[in-house]
Amino acid sequence: MSHPVGHMKVLVTSANSRLGKISAAGLRSTHEVTLTDLPQFVDANDGVVANDLDHDKATDSLVADMDAVVFPGIEAHSGDASWLIDHHTRRSYNVLRACVDAGVPHVIYLSTLQLLDDYEERLTVSERWRPLPSTDDEILAIHLGEYVFREYAREEPISTTILRLGFPIVDGDRTSANAGGTAALASDDAGLAISATVEAGGSGYRLLHIQSPVPNARYLLGNAELAIGFPDKKESLAGEGAAR
Repeated sequence: MSHPVGHMKVLVTSANSRLGKISAAGLRSTHEVTLTDLPQFVDANDGVVANDLDHDKATDSLVADMDAVVFPGIEAHSGDASWLIDHHTRRSYNVLRACVDAGVPHVIYLSTLQLLDDYEERLTVSERWRPLPSTDDEILAIHLGEYVFREYAREEPISTTILRLGFPIVDGDRTSANAGGTAALASDDAGLAISATVEAGGSGYRLLHIQSPVPNARYLLGNAELAIGFPDKKESLAGEGAAR
């Protein structure tokens, strides 16, 4: 199953969450996007498919024929500790299992650089550094979710990419992110990185740090530049267009 880069079929889960909407906005202009969310977060006629993401035929049908799936972690939906852990482990496992069975090649998990927030800000931290998750319920659940995605790519014929997104996620463009601090991520940049990751395709297991290139940026972006062309993909594409 393959499509031109300009027309990939992409499923976005937690579609009515903030990050689900950011993901959809970054993908819709180029790709065919299907939106899904848990039934309690779906309103009638909002264009979102209600699905519990259980290990069942409904989830199998949902992922069938997709080229990629985007699974928001951070800024998806809130709940107590048990709900969050269940969502980021059992439900993500169910989605990955369905993708393997359907031959979906690539699943993207949207994690957070808050997993590394306990390192001193003077340190420039790369993907090689060990996470230091806080005791916050959401952060711990996302940390567990990363393990699910990593181990799936190691054990099954599927590629997974974890994008650790900067914080806070600030609405708007890179100029807006400048006021958000040294780890900030503009929502426009989040959408750009997600779209670029989908278009780059899978490569086994991959972990990338994503933040806007603000002054004194806290996290290194070299791996993201090599793998998906972020943060300069937009400028590179503009240059190619001018050259033509």
